[in-house]
Amino acid sequence: MAYIGALAGPGGELFAETRGVGDVAVWFTRAPDEAGECGEYPPKLVREHLAELGFLRVVVAVPNGSGGLCSFKP
Repeated sequence: MAYIGALAGPGGELFAETRGVGDVAVWFTRAPDEAGECGEYPPKLVREHLAELGFLRVVVAVPNGSGGLCSFKP
């Protein structure tokens, strides 16, 4: 939980939390201007560490009119 909280940072431009039974997913909500290709965020090193911590899914949401939801294995 501390690692996920540290990823969010103090600036408020990124929101991160764990979800699911047993906290198996990590959910990121990014600013609308930070949209990118699905799977390119978070960086590879962070994805690898999330997998080591036991997370099974990474979900990245970008608030926009079309939903902006990306889900993948770390």
